[in-house]
Formats: sequence, structure tokens, C-alpha cells
Amino acid sequence: SLPRFMIPQHVVRLDRLPGAALSLTVGGKAMPLAIGEQATLALRNAGRTDVANAPLVFGGYGVVDAARGWDAYAGVDLRGSIVVVLANDPDFEAGTDLGFEGRRMVIAGRVGSKFEAAARAGALGALVIHEDAAASYPFLQVASGDALPGFVLAPLKPSPMQLSGWLRRDVATDLLERLGLELEALKRQARQPAFRALPLQ
Repeated sequence: SLPRFMIPQHVVRLDRLPGAALSLTVGGKAMPLAIGEQATLALRNAGRTDVANAPLVFGGYGVVDAARGWDAYAGVDLRGSIVVVLANDPDFEAGTDLGFEGRRMVIAGRVGSKFEAAARAGALGALVIHEDAAASYPFLQVASGDALPGFVLAPLKPSPMQLSGWLRRDVATDLLERLGLELEALKRQARQPAFRALPLQ
């Protein structure tokens, strides 16, 4: 048999301490969210995570895929912002192939790819709107493991991304409605290759 070479790896454990809180503000009114019930929250860096007054930006499907000619963040400065994105990729509910292999999710549509793309664009955080079909699993699945620690390889790579998570669909719908927006209309807009992330005000 061939010799095996093992490269030792060290991991960093990221624990979210009791008392963590998540709240969105719309029109000057706070929307406190129950972590593990209405939203999930994962820490992305070691040390204290304290994010306040970060503007929300709608990133569509959050897809950055040069080969397919899609870049939701081209020319958009996400520094200091929390980007809110849709699950899956533009083809999923389009009823036609927009270049993403139909209803089969491509790598750019996976949640890890969305977080990486948002981080590269300078986002402070990313929240995915959870829909059972688009995510391919129920919200309970992500919520039930919400309080578990995260593990990342050391050394930690410098990243602007401080947090990531999921928003339950009804919570996201409520947020958008308070802003005079509608989820299905935003989905249609985000299926256009020319779509660019836009501020949620």
C-alpha cells in the first residue's frame, strides 16, 4: 500500500455564550428575534462579536459565478453591512433554465458559497431567508443545532464576516412588508443576471 502523509491540523472552537441577542430595526422600531426559533446565529470569528447599526442589504441569491455571468455584488460596497440572501440559486423556482442546471442546485447556490461570496464583498454578516423547498430541509433542522459550537481550522483567516445565520420565512416576510417590499417580487428581480444587491431601507 502507498504511504500516507498526515498533516496535523489545529481547530478553533467558537462558542456562542448565553445571553446572545439578535435584533433588526425597521423604521426606527426594533424587531427582537428569538435565536433558535425565529433565526439562527453563528459566529465567524474568535473573540467578542458586537455588531450594531449595520445596514441591511438584499443580495438576491447571493450568487457570484463569473463563468455564468452572475455577480450580485459587482460595484456594490458591502463593507459594514449585513446581506440578506435567498436560499438556492436563480433556477430553482424560475420554471426555466437560467444557466444553473435547472432545479439541481449548483455550488454557487449552496449556503457556504453565499457566505464566502458575501465575505469577499466585505459584508459584516449574512442571513439566509429559509424556505423548506429551496433549502431542502426544514427550519427546525438548522434551529435545533443553532446553539452548538462551531469549529474552524487554525490559524483563522482574517475576514470582515462576523456572523451568519438563517431567518425563518415568516420573519423575513414580515421584515420586507414593513419596508413596503414583497418576497416573491424580490425573487423575480433577483433572477435577472443584471441584478445587483440593493439596500433595504
